[in-house]
Amino acid sequence: MKEHHIKIEKTARYYTIGEPSSLVKHLWFCLHGYGQLGQYFAQNFKPLKSDDRLIVIPEAPNRFYLNGTGGRIGATWMTKEERLRDIDDYCQYLNQLIKSVESQLSKNVNIHLFGFSQGLATAFRWANVFDGSNLKSLHGWAGTFPPDIDYRLNAEKFNGLNITLHFASDDRFISEEKSSEIMSQLNEMDIEIKRFDFEGEHKIYEEPLIKLFNTIEAKN
Repeated sequence: MKEHHIKIEKTARYYTIGEPSSLVKHLWFCLHGYGQLGQYFAQNFKPLKSDDRLIVIPEAPNRFYLNGTGGRIGATWMTKEERLRDIDDYCQYLNQLIKSVESQLSKNVNIHLFGFSQGLATAFRWANVFDGSNLKSLHGWAGTFPPDIDYRLNAEKFNGLNITLHFASDDRFISEEKSSEIMSQLNEMDIEIKRFDFEGEHKIYEEPLIKLFNTIEAKN
């Protein structure tokens, strides 16, 4: 038996909060976690709607039933099966999306990436091959960075992104020990990271999220 591969076209879905216009100064791409759908993940960002901010929520291209063969549906950016090809495919999808959205905005718009849980690793991988312009910052929330990237090869780019990592006090997936390990690994590769901790579980909370957006935008 011989394995083969073929490139195909696929329709991707994404959501927006805000309207493309000349007033937009900040463009945020917010990437959801494993088993989530874009329309529900987007609810977290509705309080951040503003005339000078456009938020884009891409949905992962692989959907599945969360339990058995019916009921609720979730999406995932990748699994261990055909992992590297899926990573390449979603990076191409996101790069195509950024070009489409950028074409509707002024050329000096500031771009920011935000990833929650599995979306954190997705955001880091995308940043590594980002094909848009004016990428200003990269933020991870309740997740781990992908260890398959040698950040030292692209250290200048990553260190120019004001990277922040946000950890919950009661995250059932990431312990205090694990979060400290994540920070140490990145520091060992000379990647500059700012850490922020918040009270709560493995989810997005409105108050620290608003604080993040406002703080980052004030710097740009």
